[in-house]
Amino acid sequence: MIYIYFPNALFLFIWLYYFQYSIWFSILLTPITYLAINGYLVYSLYFNLVNKVLDDLVVFQYVENVIYNILYCIVYLIFQLPYVNKLYGILKVKLLIYVFNFVMSFIPSQKTNPLTEELQNDYLEILNKNRRRRVINIEKN
Repeated sequence: MIYIYFPNALFLFIWLYYFQYSIWFSILLTPITYLAINGYLVYSLYFNLVNKVLDDLVVFQYVENVIYNILYCIVYLIFQLPYVNKLYGILKVKLLIYVFNFVMSFIPSQKTNPLTEELQNDYLEILNKNRRRRVINIEKN
């Protein structure tokens, strides 16, 4: 089991209550602290040992599941609001358009030949002349 929620909640409470920072600053510092501590554990080769010890403690699994269920419920209730759901739909459409434009930027565009355009204009001009002649011939008959 990967422990993400419990340490982050713990770091948030430490920043809020022990150091008495503002809520926004604490929310900003929480993932930075989590990444810094995990980076140090990876660097000092203790990451696997610490995660094995946390796996052996049943209390952390229970707390992790409770925090996950609370967060899942909050996110589910937020997405039940029509305004948030509408903004989420707009975000998905904008991301889809951005990805489509990004992919289209790699596809080479078809280059037009000026000679081809001139020939096409000449062809249209000949068709229009012939159409006028037919109309005139039909009117004479």
